[in-house]
Amino acid sequence: MRIKELADAGNEWVCSIDLERFFDTVNQSKLVQVLPDVVKDGRVVSLVHRFLKAKDMVEGAVQRAEEGTAQGGPLSPLLANILLNKLDRELERRGHHFVRYTDNLIVLKKSRKAAERAMELLTKFIEGKLFFKVNRKKSYVTHISAHDLEVKYLSYGFYRSKDELYFRVHRTSKAKPEAKVCEITACSNGWSLTYRRQRLTWMVNGWVGYFRLADMSALLKEMNA
Repeated sequence: MRIKELADAGNEWVCSIDLERFFDTVNQSKLVQVLPDVVKDGRVVSLVHRFLKAKDMVEGAVQRAEEGTAQGGPLSPLLANILLNKLDRELERRGHHFVRYTDNLIVLKKSRKAAERAMELLTKFIEGKLFFKVNRKKSYVTHISAHDLEVKYLSYGFYRSKDELYFRVHRTSKAKPEAKVCEITACSNGWSLTYRRQRLTWMVNGWVGYFRLADMSALLKEMNA
């Protein structure tokens, strides 16, 4: 994984940037401006423009807005990535080591000062050039220390041991699967024992598959208890 590669190379200071209400605040004018750089077919650009304008239905009427993309729409993540491609290019131009998945971004640096400087400059770029709002309460600069699960990325937590980076399920990501297990195993849902076992198997297999990079054995034993 790219994060492990960067951290093991000495980039142990993390600048984590959270974009506030990401899909709700995509600037449509900016998106339409950069779209032709990626999509060369004018018919597709026109279709996307129409998609953006017909955002939601409220009491039978189409609501038009100058920002945001339809929540849950299959096109929304693609359009957002097209706009955030500008951010990737800026990060590369500045020589930053970074990992981004949709609106989840972390930059890894060798010192606190460099990470704090990255936070300052990238916040200005994101808000001034891309017109997104950085959530300052959820954005932070921190160090990847031994057994410190403060750093979170895509529900993973990171810690260091013997100069290597390891992954765990972040402490804030445990509640949802634990609640799901309680829901599946509850007698009040009226499910048969066979179906309950099947649902539990599906849930655990999916969860373990997603966190395949993490050390799951201790956590599964804890949940089983």
